[in-house]
Amino acid sequence: QQIIDTYSPMIAINTWEKVKIAELFEIVSDLIDPQNEKGKVNYIGLENIESNSGKIIGEIECDIQSIKSTKRKFKKGDILFGKLRPALNKVAYATMDGICSTDIIVLRAKSDEFLSEFYSILMRHPEFNAIVLNGCSGGQLPRVDIDYLMGIQTYKVSKEEQKSLLVQIQEEQRSIASSERMIELFQQKIMLS
Repeated sequence: QQIIDTYSPMIAINTWEKVKIAELFEIVSDLIDPQNEKGKVNYIGLENIESNSGKIIGEIECDIQSIKSTKRKFKKGDILFGKLRPALNKVAYATMDGICSTDIIVLRAKSDEFLSEFYSILMRHPEFNAIVLNGCSGGQLPRVDIDYLMGIQTYKVSKEEQKSLLVQIQEEQRSIASSERMIELFQQKIMLS
């Protein structure tokens, strides 16, 4: 149970070349006024990104007109980087299109050589988060400066190695999911006995 509760996908840092985030990703600043739209939408606020794991949590599908202010648009495959209170380490990989809070920076890979899912994990790494925290401003509600974020160095990893490491992480996640299910079943049995 403890392992499951604290599990977060991690990548062992290798001797890869270092480059700035801005060389691999661009900022997407497409905005939308939900009041001018109709229908359902996937809306992600900071509360919908789990700290450290990057899991999307809670109910995200809603009526677009229920959202009051201007939001950012994102696409499947983008990285959603929480810029408000970055110590919470809220960095998610978007598995669907949608809109998000303006407290989230939307990053899109400049080339298909850079797998956003892989880089979202690197951006949640404690080492990366510590560097992010050095560039915060604002006392009560610290925020990441976008230019500072784009200037942080990350690793340039070959596409083959990114894919291989993602396969390992996906295997870990499957094991965690089946362990969670097993714990659930045993808890039900204990409650029934």
